Amino acid sequence: MRNLLSILFSIILVGFLLFPVRASKPLQSPESAPSPSRGVALFVADSLMPEALNELLREGKLKAIPFLIDHGFYWDDVVSVFPSMSVVIDSSLITGTYPDEHRVPALVWYDPESRRVINYGDSPRSLWKQGPLTTLHWVLADLNQKHLSPRVSTIHEALERTGLRTGSINLLVHRGPVSHHTPLFELTLKGPDLLALGPILSEKEESGGETFFTTNSFRDADVWRTARRWLHRNPQPDFLIAYLSELDKKVHREGPSHRQHLLEIDRRLSSLLSSFGSWEQALDRYIFILMGDSGHVPVKDDEGHQIHLEEILKGFRLLPPGSRLKPGDYDWVVAPNEQLAVLYPARPSVPTLPVQRRLLKHPGIDLVMQRDGNMITVQSRTGILRFRRGGPWTDPYGNTWTVSGNPEVLDLRIDPANKSIGYRTYPDALRQILGAAGAQRGPCLLVTARTGYEFRYGTSPSHPGGGSHGSLKQREMLVPLIAGGTTVKPAHRRIVDLKAWILSLVQEEKKKPGKQMGTGTTY
Repeated sequence: MRNLLSILFSIILVGFLLFPVRASKPLQSPESAPSPSRGVALFVADSLMPEALNELLREGKLKAIPFLIDHGFYWDDVVSVFPSMSVVIDSSLITGTYPDEHRVPALVWYDPESRRVINYGDSPRSLWKQGPLTTLHWVLADLNQKHLSPRVSTIHEALERTGLRTGSINLLVHRGPVSHHTPLFELTLKGPDLLALGPILSEKEESGGETFFTTNSFRDADVWRTARRWLHRNPQPDFLIAYLSELDKKVHREGPSHRQHLLEIDRRLSSLLSSFGSWEQALDRYIFILMGDSGHVPVKDDEGHQIHLEEILKGFRLLPPGSRLKPGDYDWVVAPNEQLAVLYPARPSVPTLPVQRRLLKHPGIDLVMQRDGNMITVQSRTGILRFRRGGPWTDPYGNTWTVSGNPEVLDLRIDPANKSIGYRTYPDALRQILGAAGAQRGPCLLVTARTGYEFRYGTSPSHPGGGSHGSLKQREMLVPLIAGGTTVKPAHRRIVDLKAWILSLVQEEKKKPGKQMGTGTTY
């Protein structure tokens, strides 16, 4: 989620981060003490993918990760969320819902209420175009308090309402019941009991409970240090989630291979486990989980693989980046999300069929999706597929569907005898597309790029020769999950199932009587 890094690094440059802030509840000094029950510590490594992890496991070059697997389990095919952008995925992770339920539709999307394109920070250029303070308000206040639906409950809200303590380090989506004040920006952040958010809200080890703006608290090394202090607190957190961002930047720049950074994650994890005296003792205190949020596909290193939406929509009036829509002035609003573009007709009279035809003629376009009431239409060069929820066909997750048209559009495996649908190229495709389309506030076209291409418009970033994501292709949607200290597994291999799983782990641990701390070897 390098968008948060771009936003706050730019603000640091103009000197905003010079003043101390204080959390509404004084943060206690860390203390180590036995706990009657274990907590859950979840580390989300942005863009951690199974290919490099499996290679290093086969070669025996990792230490801490195999230890967790030996004391738990490992899945390398957990289905992420479409659009596969961190802000959407994190919303699904902590609410256990798809985007049509939690209502965070994309990293960049059009809000008809404000008549502006909401951009949480896809690039520094976008930040300055729409205004740093505007972006900051969207990220810190509106995302959690307005855009994330009040009808869904976050894992922090669910646990803290039962008297349990939770914490979040550097996740943009962190809504909870505790107020954290940032006087400089005149904002109150609602989060868990323990909240660190880059340089906006972070705990200084020697501060005695105060929180300060710091310029270094985005680095993964600082995340590991904060997690270490908080996991040794007394009382300890019952659930802690920490976000590691540096791998995503490397993959965007260099492409999907990330062996060296994965070795660094394993080294940091080894150090954290050793801080408990032994790795076995660490598992007596916490269930440790490490997971990715989305994968990447490589982008070709030439201009021909950049899909310039200004060219496809030539002849139409497009809302400029950072502008507010005025009725009658424009035809289309464009929201690029790397491997996904969302195109919004500015008024009902704008024709959409000519644009769909232009899109499908471009060699870089994969799918064009549109919702009409309860029915969703998906188009590709292969043909047209239509579907809606409810009907005679059942998918592997127990969802039922009515489907017509060409199943090859989504590479569906159809079994007429059992009335079942299977997924291949696009995991959980029907529910994922329904979720993405249902999260939008108005009519739109959802357009995905083929591997090797990515969308460009205005101030959006590009990654020639690097990696990109946002689509629902298998390589972007399947992520690894390692759990150490438990063999209890989620109901399904999907990110939307992890909230219920974590809640059950925490609640089951609370039911157990206190136990003697284990002994073992420090590796």
